[in-house]
Amino acid sequence: MSPLLVLEHEPIAELGQDDIADLLIKLENDENRPMIDPATTIGRRFALPFYDDVTLIELRDPNWAPAGARLCFLETDEALERLDGTSPLIHKVNAQRGPILSRSTVLQYLAFFCFFVRGEEGPFFILDRVQGSRFLPDIYELPEIEEEFREPMIWGDQNPDGSWRTSAMVYYSNALFLSDFEIMRTGMIEMKDDTPIHEGLSGLIMAPLSIESATTQ
Repeated sequence: MSPLLVLEHEPIAELGQDDIADLLIKLENDENRPMIDPATTIGRRFALPFYDDVTLIELRDPNWAPAGARLCFLETDEALERLDGTSPLIHKVNAQRGPILSRSTVLQYLAFFCFFVRGEEGPFFILDRVQGSRFLPDIYELPEIEEEFREPMIWGDQNPDGSWRTSAMVYYSNALFLSDFEIMRTGMIEMKDDTPIHEGLSGLIMAPLSIESATTQ
């Protein structure tokens, strides 16, 4: 299975210093504008297969703390708005544009939503493989997880109301769950069942969406 999370896809563009400076113009009126230096920031633009005319911007900088921090934005012709770990922005885009949820996109949307709408202890990472993801921590329980791993799946066809039923293994905090989801045609997601598989794992997924500090070179 190809990676489901868009951040693990090939970007449609690498952003240079001028591109990032142009993005900052869109944030000029943002009172919570983060610390971004175009000279040191690395930017990438990703296509979102479940939206028309919306792209995902990822910015990273080795000078940011905590380690592994990234800033992510949804970009349209009209706006650049930051994904901050809560759901309102995604619901806003869904209401304005409507997500494209098909057999080929619904699991990618699930991975996107669960990564960017977070709990107190981080993202709900949809596990689509055990090896090769740069987001998964190096844990000694890996052989056990490999034995129990199940690929994300779609149950049957799309329902008459436009919803989809899916199942996936979810890595959250230091635990692994097998979860059943219903994804509504509006983009709302409801977790129908949640079965613990492993608890007390030796590693956490560290992928902060905010910056605490930035050093200068």
